[in-house]
Amino acid sequence: MSRPDPNGIQRQPMAHARSSIAWSKTPDERVQQAPLFSEVAVNIDTLDQILERAETITEGRVDSINGADRLFGSTVISCRIRMDDLAAMDRGISRIDVVTALEIDQRVARLIDDRIFRELAKLLGDQTSVNFEAQTQIDFIGNTLSWTVDFESAIDGRAATAG
Repeated sequence: MSRPDPNGIQRQPMAHARSSIAWSKTPDERVQQAPLFSEVAVNIDTLDQILERAETITEGRVDSINGADRLFGSTVISCRIRMDDLAAMDRGISRIDVVTALEIDQRVARLIDDRIFRELAKLLGDQTSVNFEAQTQIDFIGNTLSWTVDFESAIDGRAATAG
């Protein structure tokens, strides 16, 4: 059985739209439910959303130390902060206050460690160790918030690894 010729088929008229067209929003266009920082604390849910839309660059190299392979590298996580994410800036809270709050909050450290683990897993695959050391520096310049993380990780497929 052969297919019909599409040029020979009479087409039906197109449907007419009776209302406005809805555009889906990308994650960058979402309005956060709460600002990133208030007088009392960092909003961890808002920070998680900001980190999910962040740009990340990771580099590393493997060196052998005492017969064991280790990965040495760094990751830069940077994201543009919208003013609705930082409503507290209108109330006289400085960028230094924001950076200090991000540095001392252990929940923030955990979020960054989780993001670094994901970056390590991209480089190492099933040899990614859950035990890694990292040193983090936070910068807030203009409307860009960035974390620069230097890390060192064992490479051992027999160690506890990412699934």
